[in-house]
Amino acid sequence: MARVRLEPTRLFMRLEAPSLIALGLNGSGTAEKDCLGLTLGYPDNLSFPDILYDKRLRTLVGVSFNSSNWINTRQLFCQSDPRLVKFIDEGPLEEMPSTRLDILWAPSCDIAFEGAQIADVHFYFSKNAKGMNSRLTAFELWHIDEILATYDLAFPDELLLEPRPIA
Repeated sequence: MARVRLEPTRLFMRLEAPSLIALGLNGSGTAEKDCLGLTLGYPDNLSFPDILYDKRLRTLVGVSFNSSNWINTRQLFCQSDPRLVKFIDEGPLEEMPSTRLDILWAPSCDIAFEGAQIADVHFYFSKNAKGMNSRLTAFELWHIDEILATYDLAFPDELLLEPRPIA
């Protein structure tokens, strides 16, 4: 586990090896060097995310997406770090399987879910040989300070990976 020493307003995560978590402030620097060769986009089959927080500590530990196509979602995230990306199959929902995709940046023993439909989310894709988006490689969340204030949460002191600054 890694200790956090700042109150970030922006979080960037490379979900594939070598995985990383980068923290920064809105408008400070870019994560461009981590996104070379990647395409910005949003998967058609994912909802806007809801938040995941630690009930006891009241810290924001991740986000959760509903997926309308679990096969496609699993393919997009097939090479993601299992410490950071979790698939939760919730069984049939009116004859169609419902899958949740959780992206986590902090440990928690007691995770709670809060409907939020956050819009300040960016995804970065790698391309296959035909130039089509093939895997979801990175994730970015902006305006963390607003999320924390809205839901009366704090940013966690410990993260799953050693964070580095967004430069």
